Amino acid sequence: MHWFVLGIIGLTLVVSASRYPRLAFTLLVVLLAVAVIIYQLNLKNDERSDSLISDSEVELSQVIMTPGYAGSYDMKGILRNDSLVSSIVEVVVQIEMLDCPTQGKTDRGNCNGLGWVTARITKNVPPGQKQEFNTNLSFPPSEDSGYITWDYQISQVIGRPHRR
Repeated sequence: MHWFVLGIIGLTLVVSASRYPRLAFTLLVVLLAVAVIIYQLNLKNDERSDSLISDSEVELSQVIMTPGYAGSYDMKGILRNDSLVSSIVEVVVQIEMLDCPTQGKTDRGNCNGLGWVTARITKNVPPGQKQEFNTNLSFPPSEDSGYITWDYQISQVIGRPHRR
């Protein structure tokens, strides 16, 4: 819909530029100024949504990584919102794939990093609730010689005020 409106505005400016070049130029400058103002307001809104809910109020649990299609992996688990007033909109997670000589999470010092990706989990999770999530991850091709282990960390949470 936005592209349709922009197309009509652009066509109107081109047609009016042939007869009224000053008017077309003035309209173009006004539209650019409005676009910059709207962009700045959206940036401030995104900053406010980041501060609504902290990383410590969000928990990933029961995370399972399974092989997916064409060398990718499926990440499944439960996303829990411990906030009292804000809903989760999106969680950004950093996932690292490790090649460890032994199975288990005790000795990560001998593990080799095989790659990492950033995943965006888009879920609407109200305050005090939890929901299952499922996302597909593509890692760079690599050779492993031991056991594949995963490290993940929440790097950003985007929330919004909860409306009942």
